Amino acid sequence: MKRLETIIRWVCKDNYIQVISLGFEPDHVHCLLSFPITTYIPDAFKQMKWRTSKVIRKEFKEYLKEHYRGRWSKHLWAV
Repeated sequence: MKRLETIIRWVCKDNYIQVISLGFEPDHVHCLLSFPITTYIPDAFKQMKWRTSKVIRKEFKEYLKEHYRGRWSKHLWAV
């Protein structure tokens, strides 16, 4: 969870998004964020999901291969 928090904060910083609060549970993440007025929020979350998924899949490849099989093997985030 710590690595995921680091990545989320990095993505937010790159996009001028202020992280107010992050909460983690085994199967989901709570984000309270402050967006610049010009930010299209769905695009910001799309990018956050894409970038976190890319890094997590690369760094934790063996763990994911072992624990995520079948239908969910290609999905870290729900739509």
